[in-house]
Amino acid sequence: MKTALLVIDIQKDYFPGGKMELVNPLEAGKKAYMMLQCFREHGGHHVHIQHIALKPDAPFFVKGTTGSDIHDVTAHFEGEPIVYKHYPNSFRETNLLEMLKEWGIERVVISGMMTHMCVDATARAAADFGFQVWIAEDACATRDLKYGETTIPADHVHKAFLAALKSYGQVMKSEEIIAALSSEMNTNQKPQIANPMITLDPEKQKLAKEYARIRRRLWLVDNLFSAIYVLAWLFFGWSISLRTWLSTLVTDDWSLIALFVIVFGGIASVLNLPLSYYSGFILPHRFDQSNQSLKDWIFDQLKGLAIGAPLGLILLELFYLALRATGSLWWLWVAGGMLIFSVLISNLAPILIMPLFNKYVPLGDEHKELADRLMKLAERANTKVRGVFKFDMSKRTKSANAALTGIGNTRRIILGDTLINEFSTDEIETVLAHELGHQVHRDIPLFIAFGTLITTIGFYLASLGMNWAVSYFGFASVSDPAAFPALGLILGIYGLLTSPLDNAISRWRENMADDYALQSTGKNEAFASAFTRLANQNLGEIDPEKWVVFMFYSHPPLGERIEKAKKFITT
Repeated sequence: MKTALLVIDIQKDYFPGGKMELVNPLEAGKKAYMMLQCFREHGGHHVHIQHIALKPDAPFFVKGTTGSDIHDVTAHFEGEPIVYKHYPNSFRETNLLEMLKEWGIERVVISGMMTHMCVDATARAAADFGFQVWIAEDACATRDLKYGETTIPADHVHKAFLAALKSYGQVMKSEEIIAALSSEMNTNQKPQIANPMITLDPEKQKLAKEYARIRRRLWLVDNLFSAIYVLAWLFFGWSISLRTWLSTLVTDDWSLIALFVIVFGGIASVLNLPLSYYSGFILPHRFDQSNQSLKDWIFDQLKGLAIGAPLGLILLELFYLALRATGSLWWLWVAGGMLIFSVLISNLAPILIMPLFNKYVPLGDEHKELADRLMKLAERANTKVRGVFKFDMSKRTKSANAALTGIGNTRRIILGDTLINEFSTDEIETVLAHELGHQVHRDIPLFIAFGTLITTIGFYLASLGMNWAVSYFGFASVSDPAAFPALGLILGIYGLLTSPLDNAISRWRENMADDYALQSTGKNEAFASAFTRLANQNLGEIDPEKWVVFMFYSHPPLGERIEKAKKFITT
């Protein structure tokens, strides 16, 4: 019996971060993907059905929005048929019926979302048109419903509608459907697609280029503002005037330094607020990269200020203590202190700082296979980790990421929920293998050592520059709080000049980590598709200009990384 698979409305708005999040959509999507792969491998007919809401004020699936896109878990490949619909019934005002008749289809297998809406309406219509209907119960998902004051759990809604649909067809597990159909399918039929890898979205690449261009301009504006602000304080004498006035209020060095930095930094923050608001909130929303409300964004800024300001003041007080106590060798003592601080913060950040901004939970039983594979991957890399944790990345952004955080006894694997929800297990494994490549190649000690060297040279040059600044601007000494803007200017210029070198070394080590991921997993197609997804999902520019890479890129461009993986595939 000729059979076709219908994959209904597995679209991004139904997943975490979307406008109509369902209960366990990823689990259902993965079951639908299993069946989809079975049909692909056997050359069986399958159709993606995508709901498009035509009204701009529709609650979800609005035409042209990311939320209306087919989710990557059942990604539509080039050459596969797709039906666009505007009603719950997939047959209404579409060419689906004609398509199935042309193929000579007698049976349809239905998967998708939502069970109580489009799955239900399509299954009933298919039965009315004379098709034998199989519904994959674990490849469908729905949501909680309200009836009066009562909330009906999604599981109850799901089971109630499936119970009713038994009158129209067979309700089966996806594994049962795959087993039943595998022997029926004509394995000699040519598959509908030649290349099963996900492809780059050209429209998103246009957006990625525009997004990157705007962010570079904002970077330039931010740096120009900082330079003008500092130079104004120095050349108009505001810095000395502020220190002189504050000296009438307090007599001890500790209070004088704290008050000076609070006033100097506070004014800068207020003046820079419009730029921060645009770059941190408006721009990501404009390019559909943020899920954060304005209230949550403001709360994050205040939380960062509450943590960063006291910590920054403590470090500055210690810095000025070194200036006063160690004489002309202050730069060496400060560089040594920075080394100790960087090691401590790397160790403590995963348990003290990061949980203040995100919720980290161990992967549960629903992701046991993924957790086991990643732990084994870490074992093969001789890297001890405390476990695999998921964090709520989607509450702020649509971007995906994974990392190996901490050092020593705090090292752990962290996966953004956006990564878990959007990427296959193989793809996540290759992303994590890249991170483990840094451990295998001892990159963390290398980065710390190189960073310490660059920092030491920077502070030494700053000591020479500060001696000149004291004489030119009339500061009392190098440890005069009024000289703080001059120190910031010197270190800022040094940072700009050395950033291309930092980036070049980072790209070199990132390339090596990519090589390790490709060689250690052997899953080169998964690597290529993972970074293709990242380009699509994070709006990553795949082919930036060379000067942009030289100035800004700490990682190889995504296009180079994808091509490298493809070469591994062919060789």
